[in-house]
Order: sequence, then C-alpha cells, then structure tokens
Amino acid sequence: MKNFRIIYRLAGMLSAMGFVILPSFGQSDRLLEQYRKEAIAHEQQVKMAENEVKMADEAYRITISNMLPQVTASGDATYVQHPAQLTLPEGMGDLSGQVIQGAANYQYGAYADARQSIYHGHGQQNQKKKAMVNKAIAEDQFSLTKTEVTLATDMLYWRTVAQREVYHAMVDYRDGMREITEVVRSRVEAGNSLRNDLLMAQVRLNKAELAVVQAENNYNVTKMSLNRVLGRPLNDTTIISDSLSVKEEYDNLNEATVRAEMLIAEKQISLAEFELKIVNGKYGLKLDATMLGMYSSPGYNFAPGAVPNYRAGFTFSMPLYWGSMRKRENQLAKLEIQNAQLAYERTAELMNLQQEQQFLAWRNSLQETDLAGQSVAKAKENADLMNDQYEEGMVSVLEVVDAQLYYEDALVDFIKTKLKAKVEYTHYIRAIGLI
Repeated sequence: MKNFRIIYRLAGMLSAMGFVILPSFGQSDRLLEQYRKEAIAHEQQVKMAENEVKMADEAYRITISNMLPQVTASGDATYVQHPAQLTLPEGMGDLSGQVIQGAANYQYGAYADARQSIYHGHGQQNQKKKAMVNKAIAEDQFSLTKTEVTLATDMLYWRTVAQREVYHAMVDYRDGMREITEVVRSRVEAGNSLRNDLLMAQVRLNKAELAVVQAENNYNVTKMSLNRVLGRPLNDTTIISDSLSVKEEYDNLNEATVRAEMLIAEKQISLAEFELKIVNGKYGLKLDATMLGMYSSPGYNFAPGAVPNYRAGFTFSMPLYWGSMRKRENQLAKLEIQNAQLAYERTAELMNLQQEQQFLAWRNSLQETDLAGQSVAKAKENADLMNDQYEEGMVSVLEVVDAQLYYEDALVDFIKTKLKAKVEYTHYIRAIGLI
C-alpha cells in the first residue's frame, strides 16, 4: 500500500508540473529492454550466480543420497606362512594332542557391506531441508545479480544517451558560433565593426570546436563501456535514443514484488533454525541397519576353499556425556538465529529508507528538470534577440557571444538534469522492486 501511496502522490505532483503520465510502468526507451537481455546474457557474474544455483542443487541431491542405502564392496588376498591352527587339549581321549589346521596358507575373500540409516534424530531430514533453503537463497541471489546487471545497463545506457545529446548540443553551439563569426566578418569587411570583434568571435569559435571534440570523446568512451556490458565489440555502432525524455511510465503496480535482499534475509533465519535442529539431532539416538555378505577362505567350516556367508543386524548409538559441547553448540545456534532475525529487521529498515530517499530524490530531480527547461527557453529567446539587435548595431559582439554561451550552458544543464531524473527514476523503481 505504501508504494501505491507514493506513486499516487507523485502522479499528482507530476501533473501539477506539467509532466505527462503514460499508461505503463517501465523504461520508455524501446531499445533498453533488448540491451538488458544482452547484458544479462553476457555478464560473467550472472553466469557465476547461475552456477551457484546448480551447485546448490547438487548439494541438495547429496543430502538425499545420504539417506539412501550405502553399499561398499571390498576384497583381500594374503599368503600366511604359518596359518593359525588348533591343538586339542588333554582329556579328549584319542583326540588329545591332535593338531587341527585352522586356515590355509592362501587366504582371500570378497565382501559386500550394506548400511541403511533408520533414525538419526531427524538430522538427515533437517540437512535436506537446509540444503533446500540454500538452493532457494542461490536462486534469489541469481535474481539479485540479474537485477544489478539490469540497473548497471540502464545507468550506462542513459549516460550514453546524455553524452550523445551533449555532443549534438556542442555541434549546434559550434555551428551557431560559425554563423556569428561570418556575420561579424561581413560587418568588419563593410566597415561597420572593428577587427577585434572578429578576433573575439574567432576565439569563441575555437573554444566551440574544442568543446565538440571533448564531447565526442566523452560520448565514444561512454559508448565503449556500454558495448562492453552488452558483450559487443567496443567500437560497435550501438543504436541509442537521440535524447533523454523525462516522461516516465508507471503502471502495473500490482506486479511489484518483494526485493531479493528481503527474501535472502528471511531465508537466512530458516537456515539458522535448521542448524539448531541439526545440533539437537546430533546428540540423539542413531539407529542403523547393517548387512555383510562375504565369499571368503577360510570359511566358517575351516575348509581350505572359499564359502559364502552373511550376517545382518542393527547398530545404535546414543551420546551420553560430551562435556558441555551440546550446551555450547545449542547456545551458538540460538545466537545465530537471533543475529539472522536482527539482520532481517535491519534489511527491512534499509529497504524502506531507500524507497523514501529515492522517491524524494526523483521528485526533486523532476523539479530541477522543469526549472532547467524554463532556463533553456529563456536563454534561447535571449540569444535570438541579441542576434537581431547585433545586426541592427544595437549591441556589441561580446554580448551576442555571451548570450549564445549562456544558451549552450543552459542546454547542457538541462541535459544533465534530465540524466539525473533518469538515474533517480531508475534507482527508485529499483528500490520498490520493479526492476
């Protein structure tokens, strides 16, 4: 409900400022969705997080395997120079003193040992459940990694668009200075202006040329960073928007989900709780069924050849006294639960704080954009008036050049505020779990 309250409050503020509210929630640029997919498909951290999910799944399957029967095969073969033998004692009549060969010189055998756990204090079940939670955490971390890659892609994309827009603004500024310089040149040649006016205009034109070179360099460098994220050649010609727009889209608020950070923090509590159960089961009764099959020599009849045999039964164990280990491990597990609960509460507070802060930052950035847009319009009008007045000989060339410079500065500031609005908007929808 808080997200609805924030959005509706913002919608009223935007309408009052003259911004248009479009009927969907998401980045307005049609290219961005494609670039997000490319970045996620290329980013190594995403692939690593996906492998972590697979690793967690294997760990879960291992816990299941631990609950199944365990069968071990073994064998041996030895030669004994003096095998064991039995001499019958006195008092057995004619048999007294006779020697019975107990084993052959060659002794060998093959064995198969099977063990099945029956009851281990629910320890194995809790290990399985803990592994399931670890897998769920890995999946949430995978989702979080994709979200961070998406956020980084958005940031780079909007910065690239802004740098391109600045570059085009500098080109327009240079072209404007060229026109002004030609007008001054014509007036100087006609004797209506002094040569120093032309020199001054030419100096400003050189600065405009330099600004174009610098803006183009910044644009190309930023585009290289974007191409790296997308997995493209660094100098690839990536299509982007011509300019930034502050018309944001926000609908489908019912699709908002709990952020992965909260899901992970919640599951960390479950992990700690299962660890406590595992500790308690560690000191409980353990009951196993065992069976041993063998084919060995000498056999039970002391015959020299190998004979088959088997034995089956149960084994159990119960810890009686391990010092204070059980108490300490139990207390340790309880403290881990408390810490996990505190970490969850802290995460919830930070998420709420981030939402409120990003909403405020976005709202302020829109106000800044509105003011910067008004300044551009006024600076443009002033530059046009100065051009007309210069042609009529009413103002100096310095005033014309300064007016043009003020206009370009206002335009660059406007682009920066639009970029800031885009950035804050992206951070905001990230904060409320919609990216």
